[in-house]
Amino acid sequence: MSVAGLLLAAALALVPGPQAASRAPQPASAARDRALELAAAEAQAGRRAEAKSMLAAAAERFASVRALMLLARLQSEDGDAAGMSPACMSATPNR
Repeated sequence: MSVAGLLLAAALALVPGPQAASRAPQPASAARDRALELAAAEAQAGRRAEAKSMLAAAAERFASVRALMLLARLQSEDGDAAGMSPACMSATPNR
């Protein structure tokens, strides 16, 4: 094998494959997922106000539609239709 071939093989060996990117979550997505997990734990523990606050913060910080939808669900379950509407409207792309 030529020197150029060896250099090319070495360079290709150092380039991460497509699986490398999918193995490690991005820091923002990991932080978002953790925030949603914490909010779910608060809701499960009966601390719904705290869960709503955490979901609203996650929705704003991460532009998370999932957080908005979970927030709307909590508001709906609590009979807060007025609070639910802004959360749902924030999640719709054609507002």
